[in-house]
Amino acid sequence: MEPSKLYIIDENTLKHLLARESELSYLESVGVDNWSYYGECRDEYIKEEMEILLGNPLPENVENLDFEDIAEEQIKNFSRYYESSYEDDLK
Repeated sequence: MEPSKLYIIDENTLKHLLARESELSYLESVGVDNWSYYGECRDEYIKEEMEILLGNPLPENVENLDFEDIAEEQIKNFSRYYESSYEDDLK
């Protein structure tokens, strides 16, 4: 297993992420995942977000995408942004 990478984020971003995690935990505890059409809406949302992040439509047969897939793509974009801005700061 590869060691985990470290990222620097600002306090507002961290606060936002922690608040969203808390909100999600609350929603799950009150049964949001039992709502009608939860799974279908969730899957459609994930597919749409991945298409936006990747910049192109996903094939129809793509299955088993999860929120972690979105996070991985966002991390790639975050790290590219951070690396380029960090390199600019060194000049």
